[in-house]
Amino acid sequence: MKFKKAIATFTFGFFIGSLGTYALTEKNLDAMRTDMKKLNGEISRIKEIIEPFEQVKKFTVKVTGYSNDSGSINVPEWQDGLTATGTIASKGTIAADWDIFKQRTNLYVPDYGIGTVVDRGSKVKGHHIDIFFDSREEALKWGVRKMEILMAER
Repeated sequence: MKFKKAIATFTFGFFIGSLGTYALTEKNLDAMRTDMKKLNGEISRIKEIIEPFEQVKKFTVKVTGYSNDSGSINVPEWQDGLTATGTIASKGTIAADWDIFKQRTNLYVPDYGIGTVVDRGSKVKGHHIDIFFDSREEALKWGVRKMEILMAER
């Protein structure tokens, strides 16, 4: 019986990732259940947004971060917090080249979430998107990433 438990423990740790051997305790199981609920919530939220759309496309793009400051926005009159479409920039605001991603397009960006293209930038051209952060520090922490994103079309 101990051998079967050891195999189950090792197998469980192997499938979870790089955890290696993992002791199953009620506390660990509760933490994993909580994490699974969060992930299931995120998956459900993404499905709700994407399901009404006819098609989902994948794009590989350069993703940068910006905030409402002079380091991110180089034209002083554009530092008023409003996007090019007149909305207030907040989490989920995405700037893009409107020749590639039309206004009001919904995009899913891994490690960021779902956002909507409601802004554009003088340096945001081609397959490049700029995602909004509340602070310059968060935008700089994001850095520059080349990644696959999802676009939902009606």
